[in-house]
Amino acid sequence: MRRRSMAAAVVLAGVLAVGGCQQWNNMWHKDKDAMKEERTSMTALPQPVQDAYKREFPNANVSYITRETEKDGAVHYEFKLTDQSGRKQEVEYDGNGNRVHE
Repeated sequence: MRRRSMAAAVVLAGVLAVGGCQQWNNMWHKDKDAMKEERTSMTALPQPVQDAYKREFPNANVSYITRETEKDGAVHYEFKLTDQSGRKQEVEYDGNGNRVHE
């Protein structure tokens, strides 16, 4: 009986390792519409996005920037930042520098 339980646990762990990681990622991923995400830099952003960010958060410290391609083909840029008051924030812009997902 103990051996059978151990075998079932090993099989279950294998199933979860193969398919469970993607399901876990999908379940906890913030943006369900994002098809592809990749980190990027400030210099790689379109100028309207850079200008909008600098205008709204002139003294903020950027942790990182993610370029997200949505399922519909739209591209958004998500900033993880700490503003000048020390508050952590996330802000997202489209390619024209307009805030999205507020």
